[in-house]
Amino acid sequence: MLGESAITLTFVGVWLRLGVLAVLAAAVPIATLAWAVRTRRLSPFSAAGRAVRRLTDPLLDPLVRRFGRFGVRADTAPWWGILFLLLAGATLIVLLDVVGQMLGDLYLASQGVGDGFLRLIITWSFELLRLALLVRVIGSWFGWERHPIGRLAWRMTEWLLGPIRRNMPAFGAVDLSPMIAWFALAIAEQVLRSAF
Repeated sequence: MLGESAITLTFVGVWLRLGVLAVLAAAVPIATLAWAVRTRRLSPFSAAGRAVRRLTDPLLDPLVRRFGRFGVRADTAPWWGILFLLLAGATLIVLLDVVGQMLGDLYLASQGVGDGFLRLIITWSFELLRLALLVRVIGSWFGWERHPIGRLAWRMTEWLLGPIRRNMPAFGAVDLSPMIAWFALAIAEQVLRSAF
């Protein structure tokens, strides 16, 4: 049952990748037209310009309102929309891969392959830490520190990020401690998995 679920998720992952690619392939020309209208390279009052605005403004105007205070200008909103689609698609693909890997590990553990559940607990613990690290980094871009999920991610990762940040030289506004923590988690996971 679990093995079939992991295989099914693999096929769903292939279709999801194709779907994300198709959405991006359709969105790039539309974003290019929206950019042309917003920068007046294409008249916003022509029939084509009005059609593009009617199609894209309901999607892009909330983006400008929400992120305008962070420097997103109306003329760059189509490219920010593409970036948002790219990040959303990548997040869906990664989450599906993680769930598929977890189901595969659970299946192998239930069949008694390898060290079973100890290996499963190690893998899932590191996956959870990496997910919390990712939520914390992405959440810091959007001000989610006060959101309950952001606070949970902070509590789960601060024990690792705090010492790294204190012992690293400053790189201006760039915080490299999450990247170093990500690599440290990967190395620690490999060491633990090879030991068991």
